Amino acid sequence: MANPQHGKWIGGVGPNMSTPENWEDGIVPSAGDTLDFSGVTSATTVNGDIDATFGLVTNGTGVVTFTGDKMRATSFTDTSKVAVGANATVTLDGDLMFSGKTSDFYVLYCIGAGGRFVVTGRYGLNTDCTGRPIPQQSPGGGLFVVGGFCDNAETWMFTEVRNGTQDWLIGPLGISGTCLTKGVWVHGGTASKPVLQANTNDFAIGLKTCLRENGTLTLNTTGDGDGEGHVITLDAGIYDTGNLVIAGKGKVVCNATATGTVTDDGNANRTAYSGAVQVKDTATLAIKPGERLTTGAISVASNATLQVAQSGKVELGGNLTLADGAALGFNFTEKGTAPVLDVTDKTVTVNGTVKVKISSTCGFNPGANPNIAAWDSYIVKWSSKPTGVTDDTFTLDAATGRKFKIQPDATGIKIRRRSSGVMVFAY
Repeated sequence: MANPQHGKWIGGVGPNMSTPENWEDGIVPSAGDTLDFSGVTSATTVNGDIDATFGLVTNGTGVVTFTGDKMRATSFTDTSKVAVGANATVTLDGDLMFSGKTSDFYVLYCIGAGGRFVVTGRYGLNTDCTGRPIPQQSPGGGLFVVGGFCDNAETWMFTEVRNGTQDWLIGPLGISGTCLTKGVWVHGGTASKPVLQANTNDFAIGLKTCLRENGTLTLNTTGDGDGEGHVITLDAGIYDTGNLVIAGKGKVVCNATATGTVTDDGNANRTAYSGAVQVKDTATLAIKPGERLTTGAISVASNATLQVAQSGKVELGGNLTLADGAALGFNFTEKGTAPVLDVTDKTVTVNGTVKVKISSTCGFNPGANPNIAAWDSYIVKWSSKPTGVTDDTFTLDAATGRKFKIQPDATGIKIRRRSSGVMVFAY
């Protein structure tokens, strides 16, 4: 039954694909067939109760809502006429890359609450696509699951529906493409709250991101598929004034600084990121020396961590707030250079006890290298000691039995070896 005309849906006898009478020729489809729903002229529900993979012709005038968790396709003629039912799963094996679109377009009609539309390969735009993809026409609360975003066109890819949210699970392909001037777009407004979440893997964001005013993008580092903490790497700059939330139990690594401007959909220039960043749950925000995530404020919640990713200096661009139980991390990667958090001329608010986490990847024994800068070097520099900071404010989070002294003063924080101690950091 490889000919599409032999798999034409007429319906009328319930929603199940396994019912012969629902097909024009009275034959239940089998794996590899192409199923033709082009005759659908009104909203139709189809239960994908056959455990097989099909090609789908979905260019009728009516929307087809697929239910169940077995609907799997190698192709769609028009995904905008496709809806995913509540708690259902529809899977496309391969890429969903759009070409030739010259105006904004809807990718799907709807993903119902608890539903998932899965693209195992890349989702995105080819070079000849000037229209922008809007994930759903009628927001339903479900998830887009993709192997990765890919933008090869000089146009923005929206992460969410207009005036609503769209949550995404991102696979190992990450967010990439040949687009140099644009990338991932988050709408403005308090209703705009998309989430990019790890699935069972780390991933990198290699395209520019624009967070419009009052919109909020959440990077969730906990894998949806495995519950583990993962690493999301920012390899391109962020722009404009929206909010960024770093959540979960993994890490976001800032490897890039926004430079220049980007042009939004109204041809206005948007400058380097100045929005507020919140680090929450047990997540870590790690910033590479020489890079800057935002010129706005960074707040670190209890049990969350702000880390200097390697030896060298990180200069924050805005004020810093540390909650009671928050942590500052310092990763030594060179024997002669300490990692330093520079908050000079910034307001630092400390609302309780803050942990100091010391780690090393340079593999040496500090006891055999007494001249290491870490012995008597500042790891935090500020213009003046924050109000309320005492010798008991900062506590070292290190392996049992290693003795340290944390000494905040008017210039910043030093770590020094006690006379009875032999290690400055764990490795």
